[in-house]
Amino acid sequence: IRPIPNLDKGSSQGILNSAISPDETKVVYSLYDGNDKSYELQMIGLDGSGRRSLYRDKKLTGISSLEWSKDGKQILAIFQTGDAYQLTAVAAADGSAQILKHFGNLKPDYVCYSPDGKKIAYDLAKAETSNDYDIFIMNADGSGEIPLVRHPAKDKLLGWTPRGDLILFSSDRSGSVDAYGIHVVEGQAPGDPLLIKKEIGNIK
Repeated sequence: IRPIPNLDKGSSQGILNSAISPDETKVVYSLYDGNDKSYELQMIGLDGSGRRSLYRDKKLTGISSLEWSKDGKQILAIFQTGDAYQLTAVAAADGSAQILKHFGNLKPDYVCYSPDGKKIAYDLAKAETSNDYDIFIMNADGSGEIPLVRHPAKDKLLGWTPRGDLILFSSDRSGSVDAYGIHVVEGQAPGDPLLIKKEIGNIK
């Protein structure tokens, strides 16, 4: 473990979330400034070089769930404005942002790109006070959303397998928290989830 040079911030600023680029040369992080109550997305090289502001909007009241695309060109982030959340793709090159999905007052617990970068998966509670989550998949541009896993249980996204043909998730549908997988073929789930491992515990 070593500190990143040139990352020291003032006492009024704090780093909330971070994610290392796939090539392990850069890190993107969300920064909160207590002086003006603002949130900003910044990027810096792991060697401390090239620190820059990637995205800043004074209307934001939170930034979370940072996730890089496998080619390192896009960063997924959950932007919060008041009590509303939206999934946004931010270009690593110039900070241009594209809103992919509005969630209202519900916040996904985890979002991630598929290994080929063509799809995005996320989990979402059924209601604001619900502990039951479903899992959805959509194209990387925000189109073509479909429910992948719908069940009266706490189904939490764990991620994609490296080939991108299986999505892993945890679920308490059997009474214990178990690991499941569901096959994805051309953006669809043609079959039922498969039990992978029993009693993995609350890892998410």
